Amino acid sequence: MQQEELLFIFLLAVAAHNVYLWYRLGLLKIRYDKCETQYHDLQKEFEKQTTALRHTEANLVRAHHMAKLGNFRHNLITGEIIWSKELCQMVGLGDQERSLTLDEVNHLLQPEEIKRLEQALHEVITQGCVADLDISICHSDKQEFSYYHNRFEAIFNEQGRAIEVFGTLQDITMHKCTENSLKKQNAYEHAIAECSRSLLMPPLDNEQKKREILTQALKSLLDGLHISHVTLIKNVQDPNLGACLEYVAKVAVKQDVLHREAQYLPWSIFPSELQETLRKGYSIGGITHELFKAYPIALKHFDTLSQYCFPIHFNDQWWGAISFGDCFEARKLDEMEIMLLQTVAEMFSNTLQRWENTTALKKAIKAAETANHAKSTFLANISHELRTPLNGILGYTQILLRHGNLAEKQQNSLEIIQQSGSHLLTLINDVLDIAKIEAGKLSLKPTSIYLKNFLAEVVAMMQMQAQQKDLSLIYQPDNSLPDIIWVDEKRLRQVLLNLLGNAIKFTAQGEVTLSVYAQSKIPETTAKPTESAPQMGLFFEIKDTGIGITTELQKNIFKPFQQANMNAMGTGLGLTISQQLVEKMGGHIQVESLPEQGSRFWFELKFPISATTIAPEKHLNSAKITAYRGKPRHILVVDDVDYNRMLLSSLLSPLGFKVGQADNGEKALAYLQQQAVDLILMDLTMPVMDGFTAFQKLRALPGLEKVPVIAISANVSQAVQDQVKAMGFDYFLPKPVEPQCLYSQMKTCLNLEWIETTISPQPTKKVADAKFQVPPLASLMRLRSYAETGNMAQIRQWITDIQAENKQYLAFSEKVAKLSENYNNQGIISLIRSMETKKAELR
Repeated sequence: MQQEELLFIFLLAVAAHNVYLWYRLGLLKIRYDKCETQYHDLQKEFEKQTTALRHTEANLVRAHHMAKLGNFRHNLITGEIIWSKELCQMVGLGDQERSLTLDEVNHLLQPEEIKRLEQALHEVITQGCVADLDISICHSDKQEFSYYHNRFEAIFNEQGRAIEVFGTLQDITMHKCTENSLKKQNAYEHAIAECSRSLLMPPLDNEQKKREILTQALKSLLDGLHISHVTLIKNVQDPNLGACLEYVAKVAVKQDVLHREAQYLPWSIFPSELQETLRKGYSIGGITHELFKAYPIALKHFDTLSQYCFPIHFNDQWWGAISFGDCFEARKLDEMEIMLLQTVAEMFSNTLQRWENTTALKKAIKAAETANHAKSTFLANISHELRTPLNGILGYTQILLRHGNLAEKQQNSLEIIQQSGSHLLTLINDVLDIAKIEAGKLSLKPTSIYLKNFLAEVVAMMQMQAQQKDLSLIYQPDNSLPDIIWVDEKRLRQVLLNLLGNAIKFTAQGEVTLSVYAQSKIPETTAKPTESAPQMGLFFEIKDTGIGITTELQKNIFKPFQQANMNAMGTGLGLTISQQLVEKMGGHIQVESLPEQGSRFWFELKFPISATTIAPEKHLNSAKITAYRGKPRHILVVDDVDYNRMLLSSLLSPLGFKVGQADNGEKALAYLQQQAVDLILMDLTMPVMDGFTAFQKLRALPGLEKVPVIAISANVSQAVQDQVKAMGFDYFLPKPVEPQCLYSQMKTCLNLEWIETTISPQPTKKVADAKFQVPPLASLMRLRSYAETGNMAQIRQWITDIQAENKQYLAFSEKVAKLSENYNNQGIISLIRSMETKKAELR
């Protein structure tokens, strides 16, 4: 029983083993089938890649052929150099790959190319870089050099040693030829441009200087034109030689090329047809020996291998010629070169023509200037003779008018004298201005002005004339007007006064209106902005209800001595001068008018504006500064203008300050080395040493490092104020100097405590039936402009002036003073508006 069990177990084991073997054999067959499949796949992929590689190699060969690209290998151990089939084809060494020695390669190169390649090879081997250079190789069949772009690098072994150099060469001969042609053309054009630049120099009266300019122009042509010499010859008639040519200018590459010292050569030594051809305007040139083979003297003189001459004409006459010679090569010029040299000849022709015209023009100008000088001298003498008595008449008239206590008849008589004198002075000024304009000597002198104050002053100046004719003078400013603009204040005032004066003169009843608007209300402007400051356009308009101007007269209204009414007083020059001034500022006065319906004049201008915030004025209360508390203070005033120093001294000395003076920076430094000061008021623009330099130097002096310095200048531009701030000045104070602004800055710099006296209004007798009198409109406009800008100092000054002018305005001025004490600017503006409304209702 046990044997049977063992046999059964054995049979089971055998069966299990057979099953296992069968299973393993199945797995092996599966793996074999899979490997066989992968093998076939790999074989197909290999065949595919091989085919692609062959295709790529074929494309690469075609690309090399089309790109004219060949390659080489240089075995650094054996010295063998292998050139590819493409490279051999390019240089004419056959259609097969070749092995060359170094000597065979060098035989195809120029000596300078061998040195460049040796240097590049050394860098490639030692530095491991890639060489990249253009070289020329001699074609073995054509015996001419072609250009190639050469790139190569070294191949290193595991020990880091260079064992081989591999590189490529690409044929760039066509590219180089094109490049050389462009370089040649560029060289020609550059030479002609340099020549033109020399000829554009302003002509001179000195003949020697003219020759130097012409010689410099000829020198510019030498290098670019690849010639040995250039000469400028003039056709002249010499008493001894007869018809001959004169050397005006001549230059050469080498001094020995032009060895002839003769200034003149007779035409008889040249072929007769040469002179005739040039006279007709045709050029002549070619191989010198062929041109002058029958004229040995000409050959000896020129001593050139090729020669070209191009005629120069102007004023329909033959002047001479410009000649180009080459001592180094017998060659004929191509069409491009001939065309460019003809251009050069035309340039010299135009220059000589311009110089001759300029000389004639200068003679005419000199004659005109002589006449103008005589006229100016006459006008100056007449002006002096008239101004001298006028100065006394007008000066004493003003003194008498201010004296007061005059009878009404005396007052009227003096006013007539003043008006007549002023009218005569205006006539003199108009005549002088028109003379300056005609002579081109009238120039603008822009400065910074406070626009609103300026306009209010203009209106105030014309208010009296309007009131004398019972006219309403209305001023309509735009609320968006800038505070500060740069303009010639005198000339803009002159234009506005003339236009307003004409409007009042030719208006019998009604009103005259001045309107000024900012650019936002201007539809278009033609003024050109500048880069130095922001620009703003302003529109000025003057309207009246006067007699008007006919259409016919409007065509000539801006011509000299023209008036709307020929019976009116005046020279008829005002509008002419005004138009010239406005055009000089960049605008143009225009007019619209109908007879008996009034006129409208307007113009647009652009002005640089200042966005600068000047040192803020600290408004004081309604009080007068009489002194200060504390120890005495010493102030140095530095200004080159006497009355400027006197003005500041008169403002400070009564308050108890010790004031020293210096008229330039150098004297200020000398003063400071002798005297200690507490504050320096420094003008910026002075002779000898300006304020900026003086400030830098005084800061380097011992004890002056922290002394406060206030810069004072009439130039309130942003650039100047930025410089003042950057350099470390304590404050910037603009001219004209505002006393309250000065006192405010001094208080901060010196930590002062002012002693003030309250201003009390003068007691007046009040009459029960007295009326509430309102000052004139012009005065109200000034007050309104002060209130709009918040200028309390000017408001207080206005109150003082209006009370002194007429005691009847006391009630109104007291109201203004009460509002100003509380800094109520809007209250002052509202008060003025209510007065304007009442006046309008009464009217």
